[in-house]
Amino acid sequence: MELLVNLVEKYKHIINCNITKNADFNKKKEEAWDSLTTDFNAASLCKRSRHQLQNKFENIKKESKKKKSSDKVEMFKTGGGTPNLLSTSLDERLAAMGALIKPLPCRFDCDHEYETAVSSGTQDFSDSDLCKFYYIKEL
Repeated sequence: MELLVNLVEKYKHIINCNITKNADFNKKKEEAWDSLTTDFNAASLCKRSRHQLQNKFENIKKESKKKKSSDKVEMFKTGGGTPNLLSTSLDERLAAMGALIKPLPCRFDCDHEYETAVSSGTQDFSDSDLCKFYYIKEL
């Protein structure tokens, strides 16, 4: 898995791009996956097809999203103590390269405290921090 993620990082600007209606760009994506497959097979004892590597990367992303979701639930559980986070350094790398969906930041959103804590590296919350409500005044 580590090798695959390392290689995807090399081609992330093409592979993670969401442009799908452009035939030229689709061809570039296919070429990137072909190059990635060649690099993977050169560095690994197990030979894999492009389709297998694409499916594996999609599965890695799905698992990483599930872990991030579980981490979010753990952060907001009551009972005190430190949360049992499941995310690994591999999940953080996937998030950093844009492979995972990142929510739009909004300080009026209920996830603001979570997103702020995750981005700043602090994960300690008090009940008062989690219970704040923000209102927008109409002028």
